[in-house]
Amino acid sequence: FAGVHPTLRDGIIERILQLHASGRTFLIVDHDIEAIQQLATRLVVMARGRVIADGSPADVRGNRAVLAAYAGT
Repeated sequence: FAGVHPTLRDGIIERILQLHASGRTFLIVDHDIEAIQQLATRLVVMARGRVIADGSPADVRGNRAVLAAYAGT
């Protein structure tokens, strides 16, 4: 959702949630971890072209490799 006006972003998120409730599946690629966590039941995190975490938002949020990649270390 980078570069998307916050009001428009909120509308997009609301629509995705509505469509997901009707059984649709989405693949979303974004750097905004906070926004994605409210949408996803599963996250796959990549760093430098490799998968470093795959799981629920709660599992990924506490993953050391994700934290290190997010912090740039």
